[in-house]
Amino acid sequence: MSTIIGVDIGTSVIKAVAFGGTGDRLASASRRSHVEMLSGGRVEQDLDEVVAGVVDVVREVAAAIGRTPDAVALTGQGDGLWLRDAEGRAVRPAISWMDARASDLVTRWLADGTIATAYAHTGSGMFPGCHGPLLNWLQEHEPDALDRAAVAGYCVDAVAQRLTGRVCLDASDATLPFLDPRTRRYAPRALAACGVEG
Repeated sequence: MSTIIGVDIGTSVIKAVAFGGTGDRLASASRRSHVEMLSGGRVEQDLDEVVAGVVDVVREVAAAIGRTPDAVALTGQGDGLWLRDAEGRAVRPAISWMDARASDLVTRWLADGTIATAYAHTGSGMFPGCHGPLLNWLQEHEPDALDRAAVAGYCVDAVAQRLTGRVCLDASDATLPFLDPRTRRYAPRALAACGVEG
């Protein structure tokens, strides 16, 4: 009988459930996630802690069913900014989708048409916890973090890279705010509008 473990990497809880071949629930486990609430509306997470939580719940569920699963499927929190080096190690704490450090920038971009320009090329809006404003904020305040990063991604693909060694990205995550849905490639004009074409 085939077995799949589904993992939801939530902002506050990481959950895993094993399903049998007919869709029956075989076992489950969960762990609280630590979210660091900092001054200035900053909200961050530690990638190593998140990966450890995923490993813990998968191991617990696999032990409960008494076998190695045929597959592990990941889903989880979107947006935010999870910067990694080429090996998948965090170059700085992950910035949560709840982070507000770039709120003033987003307000300015709404007024000056930056968000409308990016939207014309991607069909996606923006908010303070998405890549456009966060990358721009880091470019001004922490350029060394961007210099050390090889990948600017999301929680699920950061965990997947650590578990598999492969860099991959879900297209639905990539759409906010840089992917052109018609070409399925990043839109240079959206990147330029946000000042992060480099």
